[in-house]
Amino acid sequence: MTREDPNPFETSGDDTVGRLVDGRYRVRRVLGQGGLGRVYAATDERLGREVAVKVLLAEHAETPSLRARFEREARALSALSHPNIVTITDFGLDGERAFVVMELLPGQDLSVILSQQRLGVGRALHLMRGVLAALSYAHALQIVHRDLKPSNVMVRVLPDGTEHVAVLDFGLAKFLDEDEVSPAITTAGAMMGTPAYMSPEQACGVAADARSDVYSAGLLLYELLAGRPPFTDCTGPELLRKRLVEPPPPLAAAAPELGDQPELQAILDRALAAEVKARYVDAGAMLQALDALPAELLRHSGAPLSGSLALPAPSPARALSDTEGWRREPEPGALTVPGTPRGVTSDAAQVAPVRASRSRLWLALAAVLVVGALGVGVVTLVLLRTWLPDTPVASAPAPAPAVVPAPPPPVVAPPVVRPAARNPWRPRERLDEQMKTVYDRLERGSTPSRQSLRRLAAYAANHPTDPRPRLLLARAFEAQGWLRDALPELERALVMDPSVRGDPHVLPILMRILESPTYHEGAAALIRTHYGEEARPAVRSAMVAASRPETAERLRAFEASL
Repeated sequence: MTREDPNPFETSGDDTVGRLVDGRYRVRRVLGQGGLGRVYAATDERLGREVAVKVLLAEHAETPSLRARFEREARALSALSHPNIVTITDFGLDGERAFVVMELLPGQDLSVILSQQRLGVGRALHLMRGVLAALSYAHALQIVHRDLKPSNVMVRVLPDGTEHVAVLDFGLAKFLDEDEVSPAITTAGAMMGTPAYMSPEQACGVAADARSDVYSAGLLLYELLAGRPPFTDCTGPELLRKRLVEPPPPLAAAAPELGDQPELQAILDRALAAEVKARYVDAGAMLQALDALPAELLRHSGAPLSGSLALPAPSPARALSDTEGWRREPEPGALTVPGTPRGVTSDAAQVAPVRASRSRLWLALAAVLVVGALGVGVVTLVLLRTWLPDTPVASAPAPAPAVVPAPPPPVVAPPVVRPAARNPWRPRERLDEQMKTVYDRLERGSTPSRQSLRRLAAYAANHPTDPRPRLLLARAFEAQGWLRDALPELERALVMDPSVRGDPHVLPILMRILESPTYHEGAAALIRTHYGEEARPAVRSAMVAASRPETAERLRAFEASL
């Protein structure tokens, strides 16, 4: 959802523009339109903020299957709470038309960016990591997107200049752990999704799972790197046939300017495998493969690059030779001397030694003159001391001591004042049913069900000032080993209320994430901000218990930074 003007849609004749949806959302203009609904920019008159409202198209309002699919989109989005997924804040019925309210995101969708410029490898991988992080979170909750494409990826620039990705439109999402969806919604053999970014099994009407999203993510990564998707020369049945029987053209052939990139090619080969079993099991596995790439490929500030593909800067030596013309070809007929640089003719090779010899001669003469002058001065001084022994020799006055300014007083940072820590669960307050179910299971040491986690995530989205559901989600994710997803939940909770660091589970979870080489920096930042010196005993204990020397060294360096 974007707030950028000018408005590309004609709003005349649209009776929704200017209306008050559900007595609360004043519709201002059209932002876009999909197969099921039209998206508007609106103002939430109750809270005084801008939002995006997606309203089911009037021609579909009376179709039960389409209405059910639209409502399923709202339910899917409400179960997802992740920094890289658009947040749904409300949904319901306005008369006979269903609507969904989402956060209004500034920026551009990825299809617009790709149509305007080529991306460097680092920037492409930075954006792809955000997409995979969103899909990985959804896959962990047994939700697939099934319609991943550039126009469903919003890119915005944050205040610090970095780019942030948000995945939109889970309108075709399917819950993997539910019974087969009703034939009224998705008939057997129906082709759901956008053909250009669809997996082969989706195009054949086979039920899609997380590996179908992996295939679409592979197509997106290919386009980010090469500037165009594979098989752009065909459409329809021919496109499907090629995807089923032919591997995509190698990256080196589609984008020769990238050079040989075997690690990237290996990721693309696995993600775009025609055989479903040969792909990554889900987006989380693909994200881990991306994180394992060489550091020079992943190095990117996150800020958008100007111009076309970013290439490495030339070395100083090469830059100098290019400037001075050493790469020029010799003129026709010129003779070259073996051992001379390319582009230097034999005449130049003969003249250079003569000039060098003359220079050395002049340097030698100058050295002789200097030595002679010093010798004459020394002899003169000895004779004067011999002839005039009683004559005091006036010495030069000693120079006045230099006045060294006093160094400025050290800047002492004001002490960090943190609110008193408290355990948000004691005294145990009355918990909502969604929280109580997860809380009780975690206290018993058992794993909450995926359905209860979806309900808790929806509760967290609808209660943006309550940190407790975020704390529970972090505990549940950490118990499953999903450290990447536990970290943002802890960050949200601590930002809402820094005093909840008194929850006895928060610091141990952060310590476990701190030991991870992949997510170390995120945990380190939270510990420094919200614990500081308070965390030192826990860090030392983890250092002693570390089973790997590199982990202990990482913890030792972190303790020194506290």
